[in-house]
Amino acid sequence: MPRKSASPSPRKSSSSADATPQLSLQAFVHEAWSILEPVSRLQWNWHLDLICEYLTLVKDNRFKNVCGPELEGLIFNVPPRTMKSLLITVFFPIWLWTYDPSRRFMFVSYSEKLSTQHSVFRRGVIESDWYQKNWGGLFTFSKDQNLKSHFENSRRGIMFSTGMQATATGLGGDILIFDDPLNPEQAISQLEREAVNVRFDTTFRSRINDPATGVKIIIMQRLHELDLTGHVLARESVRWKHLSLPAIARREEPLASPSGKLFHTRRPGELLWPARLPQSFLDSQRVGMGSWAFQGQYQQSPAPVEGGIIKRKWLRFYRRLPEKFDFMVQSWDCTFSGGSDNDFVAGQVWARAGGKYYMLPYRTYDRMDFGPTMAAIKACHARFPRAHAILIEDKANGPAIISELQKEIPGIMAINPEGGKIARAQATAPLWESGSIELPDPQVFNVRWIEDYIHNICTFPKAAHDDDMDSTSQALIYMRNRLGGGILDFYRRQAAGEFARPQASQPPARAFAIAGSSALPAPLPGSSVSGSSGPDPSGVGSSGTGQNEIASPGSGSPDAGYSGTSRYQVGLPGSLSPDAEYSDTNSRQVASPGSHSPDAEYSDTSRYQVGSSGLALPPWRSAFHRFGRGADTPADTLAQSVLARNIMTAIEQGSQIQCNAKQYPAVRAALNAVAFNSAFNSAGEPSAPALLAQNEINRLDQMFNWKQWPA
Repeated sequence: MPRKSASPSPRKSSSSADATPQLSLQAFVHEAWSILEPVSRLQWNWHLDLICEYLTLVKDNRFKNVCGPELEGLIFNVPPRTMKSLLITVFFPIWLWTYDPSRRFMFVSYSEKLSTQHSVFRRGVIESDWYQKNWGGLFTFSKDQNLKSHFENSRRGIMFSTGMQATATGLGGDILIFDDPLNPEQAISQLEREAVNVRFDTTFRSRINDPATGVKIIIMQRLHELDLTGHVLARESVRWKHLSLPAIARREEPLASPSGKLFHTRRPGELLWPARLPQSFLDSQRVGMGSWAFQGQYQQSPAPVEGGIIKRKWLRFYRRLPEKFDFMVQSWDCTFSGGSDNDFVAGQVWARAGGKYYMLPYRTYDRMDFGPTMAAIKACHARFPRAHAILIEDKANGPAIISELQKEIPGIMAINPEGGKIARAQATAPLWESGSIELPDPQVFNVRWIEDYIHNICTFPKAAHDDDMDSTSQALIYMRNRLGGGILDFYRRQAAGEFARPQASQPPARAFAIAGSSALPAPLPGSSVSGSSGPDPSGVGSSGTGQNEIASPGSGSPDAGYSGTSRYQVGLPGSLSPDAEYSDTNSRQVASPGSHSPDAEYSDTSRYQVGSSGLALPPWRSAFHRFGRGADTPADTLAQSVLARNIMTAIEQGSQIQCNAKQYPAVRAALNAVAFNSAFNSAGEPSAPALLAQNEINRLDQMFNWKQWPA
């Protein structure tokens, strides 16, 4: 059960004649609340009691005596709207002045505006009748220094507010409070994030008046692995008392008071503050903000537990490698130097067998200079001499390493990555999600580094380091494109104009036409589309009114009519009635060869209804064509294109098709062509390629939420 919050301590008075009330911090907040919030009722929770215990030690100058003399300060990571700023930044300082008005404070926030607002709140409580009645005799405001953001009292106490990047030269304090030192927008930018960390190190660390008793307090919600909290904990976690309170407990967590006694035990799934942050609210925030933002700001774990771009649930592991690989590469992401503040050198070995990609049980991950990096690549080559290529990113130390190694080792490839890091990671996401990538099982292989690797991959782009992801995406993208994984290579070559337009003098062939998508083939052999009104040698005519007609070879009636701008009519060989009509209701009807009923309907739900199949469809490789769309493009010749061949190869191998939503219409068209081209085997049964193609259509339709054919 959640711990019940303590009742405010009763008011105490000293025995002297001019006694002033002495309140606990909890009691002070309860009595002062209505001054700042006259409308809303104060809600209290157990976590506020725990924070108050730490702040009381700071007030009494006992924090380092109780928690450790080596400590530099306190870090409170709590969700938004849980009273962290009002309690610690507003009420705590003015409460402390009721005991010791000579204490000096410096307040720092990501913006001067926010910091000044907190200063106005503090001043408003001090100037209230309630505060003046109880403690007005302790001090008065100094007339020489009495501004909104900077005021002193008659006992030489100071409260100074500033922004993280504003001036602080010559100023200091006994207690420094950093309340939201950066905002979520700044946390996304590496430049702004590092600027805050550098500012803290170079300016504010030296602002403590007396290091023996002075305390720094950082209050924030987590925004990134290397936000200010992550920065100071990564460097010197032993010098900070860290209290992290996620909105939803991830595991059983006993929380101790400053003295070390058990204060409260959180159970898995327990809400931090059900009255203020109920489950329904948290669920809506998770959806509205997205998992990345929610995990940081509410769960104090800036990298999502289930992963960033690459989800942990997508990971697959192998216990035994294939006997042979189709292709193998080393992949290296180098750095400028081996300094402690620089990135890591990441080296990995990847291989492909069929439609699977395997990370071999090898990884280099260290900060290395030029010489050690060269030695590591050579050692990897000696261990994996059959690697077809050694990929080295052509940046940082890469060019110099490439130049040297090309003299000694064959297969050195300089890789100039295209697009940003996030775009490259997203390009590999379908491979991870479909289970096409497998990692070594740590129960079988000696890969003690695997959890560190998984953390770096699954927390990208919010991970502290991106070197593992860079090396991984470099290998996967190279192998996929090099081996014709299909989609990216097809569009790259299409954009480069590498496809030749089909010649008009193609030999006649038995053909079958069906409506498809935006990537469609040229007119079928033996057919034509023209604006003239006479018959042509193939027997196909046009009325000159935008009506396109295709002859049906071998049929009693040679013509198949098309009218309007989005209707298809196609004939099938061997049918008694040559016509199959596609209407504006987005249904496809095609003749069934050898059947007395010529029509077979295909609907947008990817279900096929075919007439009697006395004859098997021949294994032709032509696809379909949509008429009235203007000039042909290289993609029109789908049957002879790289895309069609790669789709057919993948289907025959039983591999899953990888593409994005923009590419899917063309891929879907090719899959439909495969399904119809090889619909039946010689026994008149549905063929394996047709079934596999239909399975892929169903899977990808669901993935891309495919509702209707593009207009």
